[in-house]
Amino acid sequence: MLIRDYSVVVIDDFSSGKARNLRHMKGNANLTIIQGDVRDRALVKSATRRAKTIFHLAARPSVPRSIKNPLVTNFVNVDGTLNLLKCAVENHVSRFVNSSSSSVYGENIAPLKREDMTPRPISPYGVSKMAAESYTTAFYLTYGLPTVSLRYFNVYGPRQVPGPYAAVISSFISRAVAGKPPIIFGDGKQARDFTFVSDAVKANILASKSEGAIGETLNIGTGRATSINSLAKLIVRLSGSNSAGLVRTGPRTGDIRRSCADIAKAKRLLGYLPQVTLEVGLKTVINWFHRRREF
Repeated sequence: MLIRDYSVVVIDDFSSGKARNLRHMKGNANLTIIQGDVRDRALVKSATRRAKTIFHLAARPSVPRSIKNPLVTNFVNVDGTLNLLKCAVENHVSRFVNSSSSSVYGENIAPLKREDMTPRPISPYGVSKMAAESYTTAFYLTYGLPTVSLRYFNVYGPRQVPGPYAAVISSFISRAVAGKPPIIFGDGKQARDFTFVSDAVKANILASKSEGAIGETLNIGTGRATSINSLAKLIVRLSGSNSAGLVRTGPRTGDIRRSCADIAKAKRLLGYLPQVTLEVGLKTVINWFHRRREF
């Protein structure tokens, strides 16, 4: 958005994201960064007073983290969303794009997840995203706030910092470039639809402009599932890692077996088409990790 001469205001408490990820934008006159909490009503009301569009990406991510502390996950993901929605109505915001998650589907056995399926979240994180999504739809129906919810499927990309609650791709790559084998939870036959960050960004921009998407919930993925075993082997090969084999450990609570998006609705309403293949996306992230190790 910044390269299109829009003015962008970022609110982030940097509890999981890193301020250094925005260093390359330092000095851009169109960017304002506010370190704060989306639950802070006065701050959010002030920051969104002149906003035309709100892209709601703030959340406490991670299924394991939500299992460890469901109360904090609920406070941030549900109360934070409600606060943003209320301020959006009061400030007459023209579009509210909510970031939801494929985790709302839970253990639905269908090979492709469609938006008209009944959500069955099995983790506190999934429940919190479903509640936030429901609030978003309710504000469209009750207050007339033009909203769109995007259910992301496993978004990954550069600057996704590894850690105990990190997404699987950043965890695998960080170990592979260090010459360590990926750690797989369970049998590795779990399958995921991995979405490169630039495709998710494009979906947000399209959702902010599409009139046909108002009031709707849309899957954002690729429509292709990859097993965790296959992902680990692909990352080891692409990274040129000298690690031997894979490390396996017990399965994680709340881990869904298969998650893959039916993206027909997003194609129809947004004109959304994913552009980045898994191999190209992984190479991009691997190159970023290699550059990061040089500093």
